[in-house]
Amino acid sequence: MGDGLQVTLCLTYDLVVSWDAELTALTSRIADRLFNRPEPKATFGDLEGSARGDKHGPPR
Repeated sequence: MGDGLQVTLCLTYDLVVSWDAELTALTSRIADRLFNRPEPKATFGDLEGSARGDKHGPPR
């Protein structure tokens, strides 16, 4: 492939799971600061779970 730099990332199950945990923690911190009532937090959690591809959304 020419003279370009090639970067290879080995994706493992543990690495992907750690991303999921970090994303869940980040979105929880965002929701806690944005919403005072539980209903918008739940809706935001559903949106975040859908974005990640969870069938049942994030744990509550």
